[in-house]
Amino acid sequence: MRGNRSWGDLAAMSQRSVPSAPGPVAQESLRERRDFARSFDSLEQIFAVVRFMLDARGVGEADAYAITMTIEELFTNMVKYNAGGLGRIGLEIECTNQDVTCSLTDPDSDRFDINAMPDANIHLPVEQRRPGGLGIHLIRRMVDSIDYDYAGRRSRITFRKTLNRAWAEPAETPSARPHEPLSDRQLPESGDDTMFEISHGPDGTIAFSGRLDAAQCAKAEAFIDAAGVVQAFDFAGLEYISSAGLGVLLRRHKRLAASGGRLRLINVNSHIFDIFRFSGFDQVFDVQRAGS
Repeated sequence: MRGNRSWGDLAAMSQRSVPSAPGPVAQESLRERRDFARSFDSLEQIFAVVRFMLDARGVGEADAYAITMTIEELFTNMVKYNAGGLGRIGLEIECTNQDVTCSLTDPDSDRFDINAMPDANIHLPVEQRRPGGLGIHLIRRMVDSIDYDYAGRRSRITFRKTLNRAWAEPAETPSARPHEPLSDRQLPESGDDTMFEISHGPDGTIAFSGRLDAAQCAKAEAFIDAAGVVQAFDFAGLEYISSAGLGVLLRRHKRLAASGGRLRLINVNSHIFDIFRFSGFDQVFDVQRAGS
């Protein structure tokens, strides 16, 4: 996160037209490869590395959300459905002025082609809705292509995201020669700029802030359960939610619906609202967008 600006502020900036760079674009790609432990606990490190790479290329916040969420959904699927696999999961990122390409490699897994999975049925009645499969449904709408390769128990998923801007001035960052990985000293291993927090808010709400990813769902659910019958969640400080976080919301909504209630979400930023829209949850929850 740059300074004190919100994701919404930066997303609005990224939608403004940016003039083409004068003359030919001379910048080369930035590349990095890292291996991560097969655990949800690795997500903080992954997000820190991805954020650093995207900021170095000046990627807008709307594109950064799509890239970050796609990486999380693919990584958590590898962890969740192959917890006993051997070896660490590899992440490769290549950023150019035009697009970002990412690959995740599991060195020890059964074949599982996510492209063969059907889309989630987002029109089911709420009592029949399940979060399973929703992550893949979402990322198909957020990136341009997803390719799957399998050989010798090695699964490799590669996706590409075209950036909204034809040319982006990179943020000021430590210099690195083209095609060389940034050094361990330059790349952070973790970051706390979007750490998840949950607390009691004003007017009987529950306030969320930071990033509700797969690693934070147990914390969120425990707090919500202990809070009793609270029907309004304030997302003013929440910058990011993945399909795992949607599962937390869906379970609370079902409990409320059983007694005639409905989950109300207020101050929802534009990125999270798009996630609700793509998943059909904007028709399930009572959603109030930020600034409305």
